[in-house]
Amino acid sequence: MSDADTPEPFRLPPEITFANVIPLRDDGERFIRDDLESPEFSLAGLKISNSTAVALLLGWFRRAHRMGKAIVFTDIPEDLLNIIEVSGLSEVLPLQTDSLGTDP
Repeated sequence: MSDADTPEPFRLPPEITFANVIPLRDDGERFIRDDLESPEFSLAGLKISNSTAVALLLGWFRRAHRMGKAIVFTDIPEDLLNIIEVSGLSEVLPLQTDSLGTDP
């Protein structure tokens, strides 16, 4: 598959709140369903994150897993990565953290 055939990643908004999490969850689930095999979620635009964001990522991960898809989260902001690590989910969620220099 060429770069031109590679689907664009799903991009998160600057903030995830209780007000936007349900429609965002639904949009992400549609993206997972519609992507061929390995949906990518870019968190590059996420500026304010909290446990709501972690719950959303976990929900998308579970949905993709049930569908047999290899989901990946990229461009994780450092503050969100810290929340994920404290929550004990860094070994569960498929995080691509090489952009932060955290991979060996």
